[in-house]
Amino acid sequence: MKYLILFVFSLFVAMPCSGQDVPSREALNLLAKGDLRAAIRVLDLEVKDSRNLFENLRLRADVKRMTGDFQGAFEDVTKALSFKTTGELYRSRAELASILRHDPASILRDLDSAISAGMKHERVYSSRGTIKMHSGDMTGAIEDLKIAVGMNPDFAQAYIGLSSAYRMNKDKQKSIEVLEGYLRRYEEGLQKVDSVKGKSKVVSSIELPVQPSKGVVVGQETTVIMSGRMAGPPSPEEIAQMNERFERSKNTSLAYANLAQMYEESELYEQALATVEKAMAIDSTDFFAYSARANARIGLRDYEGALADINLAIKKNPSVPIFYRTRGLANLMLNRTSEADTDFSTFLEKFPNGKEELERRKALALKIRDTK
Repeated sequence: MKYLILFVFSLFVAMPCSGQDVPSREALNLLAKGDLRAAIRVLDLEVKDSRNLFENLRLRADVKRMTGDFQGAFEDVTKALSFKTTGELYRSRAELASILRHDPASILRDLDSAISAGMKHERVYSSRGTIKMHSGDMTGAIEDLKIAVGMNPDFAQAYIGLSSAYRMNKDKQKSIEVLEGYLRRYEEGLQKVDSVKGKSKVVSSIELPVQPSKGVVVGQETTVIMSGRMAGPPSPEEIAQMNERFERSKNTSLAYANLAQMYEESELYEQALATVEKAMAIDSTDFFAYSARANARIGLRDYEGALADINLAIKKNPSVPIFYRTRGLANLMLNRTSEADTDFSTFLEKFPNGKEELERRKALALKIRDTK
């Protein structure tokens, strides 16, 4: 592990500086010291604030892989890919292979050995299922991810993976049902009130991602640690609980956003809007959520609202190709033909293979607009 850390550190330090396209120096320093968890916390903040997203997502993916969080590594690399043009995607996909040490089979063997040795933990099964999914073994992926969900019914990450596996296996309805089931359980949990000795617990209707170190925990039940009733800093167990709830908060937001996207693709626009707004209540800084809400609003003929949302998404990150497709559709529906043509040209310049999907969405949007 020590040599692996030094290799990743040297890889990023050796990269040429090109303006802002460099990862967090603070995270690199922590990585050099071997403090992987601290490096991830720093990178979480960098990504949340949309700073140097491509490089910081790549670095965070590498660090997550070193901690055994292969599913998190996959998610970070996939998100990083969305910022690159088609020509650059091939290089980025090669980097995805490097995260798997150029040999996903070796990681699968490691995970098989760990499970055989008695390390039967939901994260191990979830990681193995995710790697199987990206290796094309959908049956094995679904089996492992089901085991992970069964071991921990509150493990949002496994539900997201299971939903993705069903979707890649061309079972969209099952993919939707998995996320609906998790989120129904999550929302039911928000209604519960509990109390813990030495702490005061309150229930929140939403989760707001905050830094655990500030003494406020947000999760299924928002826990406020009262300084007047605490003697000293939080214990390691309490810190672990904070981190777990913080992680669940972020993944629950992602589950809402993924479900909203599938509703929108199924032309269930009201459900898509209501669902994506739940994601935004958890994390109002997620620019992908603004894009998803814009698409839902186009389906509901709220074109001005859609335009406002997608402009915010583009302002937060102008590198994502599909944002321009969405804005072009909103402009087209408002008869702003020149602006729409400019946006469509930008989209196709960034993503030349998107022409067929663009034409399909244009035809659908026009049909919705012109239907009385």
